[in-house]
Amino acid sequence: MHNFVLGPIDPKTLIDSIAEKVTINLLNAVRNEQQPSQQQKQILTIKQASELLNLSVPTLYRKISKGELLVAKRSKCLYFSRTELIEYLKAGNNPKHKGQGKDKGFENQLKTIFQYLQHHIATASMIAEATGVPQKNICRYKRELEKAGRLWEVEKRKCKATGFKAWYLTTNFDYSPKSNQLSLF
Repeated sequence: MHNFVLGPIDPKTLIDSIAEKVTINLLNAVRNEQQPSQQQKQILTIKQASELLNLSVPTLYRKISKGELLVAKRSKCLYFSRTELIEYLKAGNNPKHKGQGKDKGFENQLKTIFQYLQHHIATASMIAEATGVPQKNICRYKRELEKAGRLWEVEKRKCKATGFKAWYLTTNFDYSPKSNQLSLF
């Protein structure tokens, strides 16, 4: 920390000194904005990634769907990490790079869906919207939970998310449809 001794300062000198410092800071800020930051250089669009890997864009989409490439999705745009792509190249195009694949997070997604349906009655589209789990995965988990006797179709009516008729689902036994069979005991 600096120690300053304050004394009488000429106001003109003070204003000129402040103006000079502000001008220097503004010029530095403008220069820094014009140069892409290190982090921006590390994030690539799909076109930039295809050029780096020397692959076509459709081939990249195929590799993404197979889980061979790590990707971040924001809105409708896909973004890649330059370092991850370079690691992918060094790994010799090894499929299921770093464990990303169709089964990654299977247990977590299944638990998320199960817990959500414990407290809600919803369609697959509504579940996907609420939990972020892709709808095609929800369909697979739905089959597995039905086979295990842990998920029930409550009723078929208009979905609030899509407007189409769909089954409302639950994993809460209290909401499950009651059987019409007579109880023998």
